[in-house]
Amino acid sequence: MRDPLTISLRGIEPSEELQACIAKEARRLASIGENLVGCVVIAEKLENDARQGVHFAARLIVTLPGAEVVVNREDNADILKAMRAAFAAAAQQLRDQVQRRPERRTLR
Repeated sequence: MRDPLTISLRGIEPSEELQACIAKEARRLASIGENLVGCVVIAEKLENDARQGVHFAARLIVTLPGAEVVVNREDNADILKAMRAAFAAAAQQLRDQVQRRPERRTLR
């Protein structure tokens, strides 16, 4: 990744577990799309719902040359579950991007 991983926490206290999860998943993404430009990760605590309790959202913006992959996932109780789901969806979209990309041919 050319640009550093950017992490933004909104309404969530930083934790080693969350930081480790994000770092691990970002490394996986980088291994799928070797030409990643950058990755922005936003972990957010949403408004409390009296009936359902706390909601969490994970948002990813993964930048590639000429394209962007944007993923949003929510979970009612666990930011780590939302984060893993967001990274899994981003990984699938990156795999799709890599498969659609035309092969580079060497001219002789």
